[in-house]
Amino acid sequence: MKHVKFSPVFLLLLVFVLTSCGTRVTEQPSTKLLDMDAYIDSAIQGEERAVMREVLSNLAPEDRENVTYVDGSGHTYVNRLELKTASTIYKESGEDKNILVSAEGERITAPPSLERPDVGEISAETYTPSCSRVGTGAYWRSFTVGLKNYVYQEATIFFPKSVGDFTKIGIGNTGDVPYVYLGGWGPGGVGVDAGFQFNYDTRTWSLFTTYSGTQISDTSSAVRFRDNQAITTKFYISAANQVTVVATGLRYDGVSQTRTLVRNVSGWPVDGYDVVMKAIDSIAQPAAQVGSDADGILIRGSFTTGIRVYNRKASSVKAPSSTQKVNMTYASGSPCRWTTTYVTYTGTNNDATISINLR
Repeated sequence: MKHVKFSPVFLLLLVFVLTSCGTRVTEQPSTKLLDMDAYIDSAIQGEERAVMREVLSNLAPEDRENVTYVDGSGHTYVNRLELKTASTIYKESGEDKNILVSAEGERITAPPSLERPDVGEISAETYTPSCSRVGTGAYWRSFTVGLKNYVYQEATIFFPKSVGDFTKIGIGNTGDVPYVYLGGWGPGGVGVDAGFQFNYDTRTWSLFTTYSGTQISDTSSAVRFRDNQAITTKFYISAANQVTVVATGLRYDGVSQTRTLVRNVSGWPVDGYDVVMKAIDSIAQPAAQVGSDADGILIRGSFTTGIRVYNRKASSVKAPSSTQKVNMTYASGSPCRWTTTYVTYTGTNNDATISINLR
């Protein structure tokens, strides 16, 4: 059989003609991305699979078990089929700045919207809590001071047995809601909240993230965490303009799980430059109930007791080894009109036990 040889010029012309006729030469995923298939259900194909390959490749291997990703347009992607109904997205309602509403009309109270502190002007030793915080509900917070280029924060959070430690207030989910979370502010002041939201009806804790007036919360009992346990959690910048929160603990049914939420956010650099990390314990309240002046907070009977935030570490590496983690330098406190009256805490910034009493 006679073999025909084609010149390089002919082959280039052939590619040009095929392309001009609409024949696409598909670029194959890299080996690194194809390795992510081990973490994605086979039924997830097409664009969703391609997106999740990219997202998972930016996560630490131990964080790829159960992942939900929300892109900048609010579209949700998952790596496990059962996660498609695990979470709910809530958006600003327009009726109350602290109330968010789902597409189905379910309402929740969002965590306090707090401005980025000017960490260049304060230190842990000289920080004085502001007296001007209104319309948020009571809270304790701790945040990093100094420009350390942190991209990673971790903590252990102990959630006490909730029977007797919380009081259901309001109608449905429109009243007071306890939150405990990490997160931070980007260089431009863009804030992200990422941690746990209390569910009154099931006495469980849901992983959530809030950014730019939109909150995604785990609403399926299949992925909620039980109370009366210590949960390890971490928050890190997984890619440019993308952050991740991860929690490992016992689910509602007693089975151990690692749950991960990934969000696209604007203005968060991958190197962590000028990022402020935070931890907050709060009872969120609708703005209309809190009021607009220093005496406007409405004492309605809700309280939290014995929530502990400890083992806090930070790193300039998003998947650090134990030797790459350091204790952070913090400023800590509550708005002065709430200190000792409504919010009390003991211990240090790296090991604080907080109680909020609105009775």
